[in-house]
Amino acid sequence: MAPTYEYAIRPRFDPDAGTYHLSHDLDASWPISTSIVLSLSSLTEDDPTEMPPLARAVDPDELQEHISGRSHGAELEFQWQGFRVTVRDDGETTFTPVIGHPA
Repeated sequence: MAPTYEYAIRPRFDPDAGTYHLSHDLDASWPISTSIVLSLSSLTEDDPTEMPPLARAVDPDELQEHISGRSHGAELEFQWQGFRVTVRDDGETTFTPVIGHPA
C-alpha cells in the first residue's frame, strides 16, 4: 500500500554502502521519532498509521533525549521494519536493510 500520510520524508540513498541517510533538523517542530517513522514509511511504502508502533523497538523519548546534545558522539541503534536504524547524537540517521527480512 502506498503511503497516505500527508507528509513524506525521503532519505537519500548511498549506492556504495547500500544504506539510506536522513539528516533530522534539530530545530524541527516535530520529534526525530516522526522523521524516522515517515522515512521508513517511504522506504517500505507502508502507511505510517498502519505500521507497528516505533515504541515497540525503541523509546521515542530516549531518541529525543539522545539528540538533545548530551550524548557527545554516541550512537543509538535499533531494528524496526526490516532496517537497522542508527541514530547519531547530531540527528544523522542511517537505515541499513536487514538481509533476509521482508521490508
